[in-house]
Amino acid sequence: MKGKVLSYDTFSEEGVLEGRDGVHHPFSLMDCIEFPNDPRKGDPVEFGLDGGVPYYVKFLKNPSYEAEDEAQTLVPQQKKAPAKENDIYAPIVLDYSVEEAIFHYFSSLIVDLEEYDYDFEEYERLDYIRMRRFLTTAYHNLLDLDPKFVNNELISFYEYVGDIYRLYKGFVKKISIPKIAYEEIFLGAQTEYVWRKAKLESNRGEISTQKGVIKNLANEIERVKQKILKEPKEKVAFETEYKRYNRMYVDALHRAATLRDENIFLLRELKSFEEMYYGDFASQFAHFSRERKEQILRLLDGYSYYFDKKMWDCAESSRSIREFFRKANVQEEFSSKTYLKYYLKGLDELKMSELHRELKTLLSYLESLSQVSVAIVDEDKDAKFRLLKILRLQNSDVKASSYERVKLFAQRLKQEPFDLVIIDTKITNPSVEKSLEIIEEMQSKRTKKCRVCLMSTTFSKEELTRYSALGITNFLLKTLPEAELGRRLDELLEGLHVDQLKA
Repeated sequence: MKGKVLSYDTFSEEGVLEGRDGVHHPFSLMDCIEFPNDPRKGDPVEFGLDGGVPYYVKFLKNPSYEAEDEAQTLVPQQKKAPAKENDIYAPIVLDYSVEEAIFHYFSSLIVDLEEYDYDFEEYERLDYIRMRRFLTTAYHNLLDLDPKFVNNELISFYEYVGDIYRLYKGFVKKISIPKIAYEEIFLGAQTEYVWRKAKLESNRGEISTQKGVIKNLANEIERVKQKILKEPKEKVAFETEYKRYNRMYVDALHRAATLRDENIFLLRELKSFEEMYYGDFASQFAHFSRERKEQILRLLDGYSYYFDKKMWDCAESSRSIREFFRKANVQEEFSSKTYLKYYLKGLDELKMSELHRELKTLLSYLESLSQVSVAIVDEDKDAKFRLLKILRLQNSDVKASSYERVKLFAQRLKQEPFDLVIIDTKITNPSVEKSLEIIEEMQSKRTKKCRVCLMSTTFSKEELTRYSALGITNFLLKTLPEAELGRRLDELLEGLHVDQLKA
């Protein structure tokens, strides 16, 4: 159905449509597709109804059809010169393959994403969808404390995440209804299919008109018959009129039957065409949507990470904001985690709203990001579990795991970053030297690399020289007493904590 936007509230993202039949329908921004900006009063639209409620609202770029339709309604006797018709019985030829249609439809999005493309490290990620409300609130709260705390780089990151989030919302709308996406993206791109759909609707309209003509002619024929009976002297004149109406009546019946036959064929052909490509489209569209969604979220989370980092760097350089933290007795580093802990600290647990509970979940997420990830590679199970026990007992923010083979650890390192790996020099298959090569190769493209510490029961001068030449600067003696071993591990972890705060 076609209509227009009667009203729209940008704050609530809700509005009201008016259909061509004059009926009003509420709608929300999430229902809208192909709008260049937020909906505005008077925007021409096409929409579909499910139970009287719009399930999609499409912006019409060329609404001139309304004026044409209105003119035809007011002056039905004025008809355009008939255009040369295509052959409905010819095969439907593709203008675009499934892959081409999908790429063409999303080409503007692909171009827009190229502007923000950046190869972020795995750890450079902050879940923007989860953090969006809090980050925005924190940013504006800091602006209230010091309007001048921002710099150009921070403003740029703020604009980047806002722009990419708008791209994300627009993309999600376009892929939210697969059936509509199929019609919009693939079927709508095929000229001959679209022409046949229009021909089907045109035939239906003409069939309706012919029904009216047939009914009127039947009445005229009956009227002439009555005249012949009542005025036999004028029979010859009336018979001529009768034959003319009867010929028109037969022509109208024939035309209506021809149109019905055409529509039966068109419906069959259109359905066959739709079913032929839907499976391929659904598969390729799902794959494309998944890849693009992951790409957008990766960019969004990467820029969100740098926006958050830069925001607190700028905050720490502001005298007003530092004074606020001092008066609030906040002594931890400037970060979203610290700010959220400060905010939640003053809330009554028993009176917490659903929003406050969400913030507690958010705090858990932020705390998980600050965990240090440590791996131990050792074939000696007793020594390995001794280290794990010390790490887990002394450091609640350490996530420790163990492996018997470097290759197993390397596979895990390929999937997620680690901060520290402690490797026993006596490992075999492969040797410790080969193990170091594998780890280096696995993370060669990462800017933040896993730190390596070698451990042994003893190190000779020759071994220390050889390992140092390979770039190793951290060594651990397995024979140290437990208390001393714990202090040595703390020294290693302390460096990692500092690195992570600066990362």
